[in-house]
Amino acid sequence: MTQVQAILFDMDGLIIDTERVYREGWRVGAKAAGEELPESFLKQTAGKSSKQTVAQLEKIVSDVTKIPLIRQIREAYFVEELQANRIPLKPYFLESIRYLKTQHYVTALVTSTASQRTSQIFEKYQLGAYFDEVVTGDLVQEAKPNPAIYQLALKKLQIEPHQGLVFEDSLVGARAAEAAGIPLVLIPEKNTGGVTHSADWQNVLHEAPDFQAAMQWLRQTKMIR
Repeated sequence: MTQVQAILFDMDGLIIDTERVYREGWRVGAKAAGEELPESFLKQTAGKSSKQTVAQLEKIVSDVTKIPLIRQIREAYFVEELQANRIPLKPYFLESIRYLKTQHYVTALVTSTASQRTSQIFEKYQLGAYFDEVVTGDLVQEAKPNPAIYQLALKKLQIEPHQGLVFEDSLVGARAAEAAGIPLVLIPEKNTGGVTHSADWQNVLHEAPDFQAAMQWLRQTKMIR
């Protein structure tokens, strides 16, 4: 009998294809402000909070007073893409979480994204019914890779780390789950890469290309019912 009682999901880049849109939004905002952002910045934003990305921008742009404008345009770009139905859910996510609910698993969303943006996405795709708990980035002081958000999720779910299972797409998020001691499956977003096979990773169970492959592995290994 598996000890897993609850399944915890990241959001951006894992269950919905937002990271691609965020990156393009940064490009659009920077261009409008007369700035150009390096690819290294765009590849490192996955899984990070707005505070963390602003701190990075301050080291890159020639005029830091342009940062609010860049962010404003990036936000407007995201909302436009969301309303135009150009930000799809990731393949096999709905099938996977529906299966987990039929198996009576408790589910939680654990995201660095703030509650307002999370609510926009939940409303757009009617995701509320699939999650028993939602833990957003504005509920903790330290963002991923700090484990605080996952520790808060464990507290809300009233479970021990080994009783949870995390799905993450970014190394930032994986580090947070790892530091919280929760077993995890990584479904890497293409720009973030996979984990390195080193002694630093104790709780990475598996890497998979998508939810279908991840769920198949978890059932085959009897990690889940």
